[in-house]
Amino acid sequence: MKRTKQIILFAGLMVLLLTSCKEAAVQTYSKVKYQPAGGLQLDPGVFLNVDSMATLDLVLGDVVDVLIDGQQLQANVFPYTYAVGEMGMNYFMLERLGLTSGDHEIYISKASKPEISIQKLEMHGESYPGDIDKWGHFVISAPHGDCDLFTGEIVQTLTKDYGMPTSAFYYPRFTFLGHWFDANRPLGKAPREDGQWTIPERIWTTEIDSVYRSYESIIRETAEVGPGQPLDFLCSFHGHDLKMKDSAGNRINREVIEAYGSGFTQDEYRTMINLFNEISQKYFETTPLLVFGNLPEHQEYDINGQTFNFWYTGLGTRSYGTLRKSNTIRGLHMETPNSLRFDPVDRAKTIKLFAEFFGRIHDEYLYPLKSVVLDNLDHQQISQSVQLPEASFNYRQRAVSVPAFKIGKTEVTISEFALFVNEQINSGIYLLDTAQRQITDTSGNLVCHFDAYQPGDMLSYDGGTITAVPTRQFYPMTNMTWQAAMDYARYVGGRLPTETEWVRAAGFWDDSFHTYAVGGIVYEEVNQQINFEGSVDPKEGSIYPQSLPSGYLPANGNGLYEMSGNVWEWCSDWFNSKYYRNLPELTNNIDPPGPEAGTMRTFKGGSWGAGLEVTKVSYRVALAPELALADLGFRVVWDY
Repeated sequence: MKRTKQIILFAGLMVLLLTSCKEAAVQTYSKVKYQPAGGLQLDPGVFLNVDSMATLDLVLGDVVDVLIDGQQLQANVFPYTYAVGEMGMNYFMLERLGLTSGDHEIYISKASKPEISIQKLEMHGESYPGDIDKWGHFVISAPHGDCDLFTGEIVQTLTKDYGMPTSAFYYPRFTFLGHWFDANRPLGKAPREDGQWTIPERIWTTEIDSVYRSYESIIRETAEVGPGQPLDFLCSFHGHDLKMKDSAGNRINREVIEAYGSGFTQDEYRTMINLFNEISQKYFETTPLLVFGNLPEHQEYDINGQTFNFWYTGLGTRSYGTLRKSNTIRGLHMETPNSLRFDPVDRAKTIKLFAEFFGRIHDEYLYPLKSVVLDNLDHQQISQSVQLPEASFNYRQRAVSVPAFKIGKTEVTISEFALFVNEQINSGIYLLDTAQRQITDTSGNLVCHFDAYQPGDMLSYDGGTITAVPTRQFYPMTNMTWQAAMDYARYVGGRLPTETEWVRAAGFWDDSFHTYAVGGIVYEEVNQQINFEGSVDPKEGSIYPQSLPSGYLPANGNGLYEMSGNVWEWCSDWFNSKYYRNLPELTNNIDPPGPEAGTMRTFKGGSWGAGLEVTKVSYRVALAPELALADLGFRVVWDY
């Protein structure tokens, strides 16, 4: 029997060689594994180690002939770190062949007559404009149209069948190559030293930012909006495979759509859930649960009697905020389970469900939010400072102490920064670029942008002088680089705070991950004391759409305003996730200055575009210092 099987395989191999190339090298393998994470979208695809690819004269994406247990096919080839005799194969390919992972007899050679196309894996975005007259500035976007399997196909069909403006980005994630760019936010994962897979550390570099900006332009092109003009609505549409352990230790799929929104009230999110359930009953007997991370009751949810924490859209989505911060008035981030996307029949039903669901959102929800009334502000607080005495406390499980210092009561305002940049421009230190609506230094490096959200919301230029827009002079200055913040601080005789000084000023030093730089920690109280994504104006009951004037909300115990929320704040430190962990344990560490070098600078406090979780004093974020964000500002400290 074994002899017969060998003869059949040998005959199949001969056919393979004859139909390809008599001189082609052939590699044999005895074990098949499923493709590495991040490679499921590469269908048809096989994964070989680098030595095997070199022997077969192959480069990434080439076409190979494959003979596996007598079955012959062609596939694209990709490198991975498999051992000798092992190779990986796409799950969908194995399913079509009726095979599973494990022991098999496999022969592979380079195809001399490819019948499929080479996969080059070049990152690119595509715009599907649709019927703008009907839908307006309303876009459904698939930032990972291939690796979030079939999301790209779904949005294209929404355009084709319903005229809905959509867009997609392809090949941003290849974790098996140590490459992970999130097109919908300037956030990436650092590769391991061997170039394979990724480590948990998140990075935000100029290269990653350029991917984000490219995708941002595709979104805006799809919506047909001009520079600085926000979309009415943007849905960032993703897929997930939420395999979690149940109470018995078994791995199960969470059949749930985890969503996070901006620009809607909590009651509107609850109404959307009812709307989704109503529509889904037309197409599915059982549909996934829809939960919103904006709702307190959805921080935990039940599936089949088991409780899970709201997780997948995660702090990254909310803290970095993505496109919706500066590009749309209202938005949704939706993570959909595989059950809505994998099966072609169910995928067609999902498209109909989404077409009706988003159509109803378009027709019923896109009305102006109530404007926030910003009268009776105590503008005398602006430009004042507070003297803080020396203090010792625990931060990130280390004993630290901070010498006495002074710190600004508020974040530096637009009007204050405008006076500074005018003097710098008049002195020839800074240059004005009106075409790009930005200011640079003499080397061409960015100092700041004129606009954070849309034209006319920060700085204006009358042909001779930079001034704050009259209605915005008391708002915090944002969209400036770390160096620009440092330059301003030196200009007024101060500097940026160290991270430890910032924590001391925030007023809570008990090492708790559940404290904010305000007086209360109960959600209903914090909801009206911190300007975070989804927080409520205590005067009007409306949702804040962006930043508030400095000094608008209650001060903390140190007399400082908006330490948590409103806008993030630059610190002086370089960022290293292990810095505090590496400080001496049994020593009083005096005002730790941060690492001696790095690629990113720390910023703290959360913002109007971030979730409540990241406004906690302990939360740490970092950004490449040459970049600027629409919700990142700073305040100044002085030694004394």
